Amino acid sequence: MSDEHTTDPTDALAAARARRAELREANERARAEQELKDLAAIEDLEILHGVANIATVRVNFSPGLPALVAVRCPEPPEMKRYHDTIKPSKKGDIGDPLAAAGQLGRACLVYPERDDPMRDALFTQRPGVDTDLGNEAHKLVAIKAEDEGKG
Repeated sequence: MSDEHTTDPTDALAAARARRAELREANERARAEQELKDLAAIEDLEILHGVANIATVRVNFSPGLPALVAVRCPEPPEMKRYHDTIKPSKKGDIGDPLAAAGQLGRACLVYPERDDPMRDALFTQRPGVDTDLGNEAHKLVAIKAEDEGKG
């Protein structure tokens, strides 16, 4: 066996780590560029709806997805639907808080907008994110109630 054909594992490991670091740096640059776009759109929504009525959520970024998403404060009919979904039925069936949060999250998502392909990609590549978004939207209701002296 010739020494010319053997590779030092520490050299191979160093090269693998360097490739991985380059990949992560490129992803971080792409995430920062996307976050700048996201922030510009979210700022417009905060002006439209009021800063206290918008919550942002950082998403585990990958190309084609937003880095940040935004939900607005739910409206009374949306909260009624949420409560109807979580309460037990007259038959004794347990309500579904995850389904309720997911419905609320999809209803209150304002960025990315409905016609933006990132929105579909978000729900496809990050299943369950709608539940997290619904929980954030629900927090806006609680905060609003507290601010108004009802909480």
